[in-house]
Amino acid sequence: MSCGRLEAKWTLSTALTANVVINTSPVGTFNGATLLAAGSYYPTEVCSTLKTNLDALSGTDGAFTVAFDKTDETGTGLLTISHATQTFTIGTFSSSTRRGDLGFAADLSVAALSFTATTVMRGLWLPDCQIDSTYGADVGH
Repeated sequence: MSCGRLEAKWTLSTALTANVVINTSPVGTFNGATLLAAGSYYPTEVCSTLKTNLDALSGTDGAFTVAFDKTDETGTGLLTISHATQTFTIGTFSSSTRRGDLGFAADLSVAALSFTATTVMRGLWLPDCQIDSTYGADVGH
């Protein structure tokens, strides 16, 4: 039986932008790139939208991966942004609060293939055990 997860929708009244540098040849520098447009997102939607927008910046190579660890009972909820072949940086976020909502305490400023957040992404709850109910596994009660 799986533990599942609960996700809360968060709303951005303005777009989350940042300066993105993708170390390709030549280097791609995108100042004020939109990571998330204004709108409402569940954490899973944040991941897919970030991936789509970062892939678009890198020439739609499809090599970005954006996901949080949601493994049943052991998942950390930490967001990881990575690229398969190119190092990158993401800095000067338009909102340090929203950067924190993603789980990052600071800009991703030292070029790397992958960055993992230091805290759980906002709006995500991962239980560390299976449901325990006098009604059995039926979560409808």
